[in-house]
Amino acid sequence: MALSIKPIEIIEQGKHQLLSKGKHWERVNLLSVANVQNGFAFKSELFSRP
Repeated sequence: MALSIKPIEIIEQGKHQLLSKGKHWERVNLLSVANVQNGFAFKSELFSRP
């Protein structure tokens, strides 16, 4: 499935309460507030069965 518009455009339309942001909130790039790490797989023996 492909979106016909960009996700930021959906948010800016503000048609859904959960996708909007407060007027006093600032939108920032995720990398400016977090360190994103990926590629660290867990060994299977670290998982347990319920």
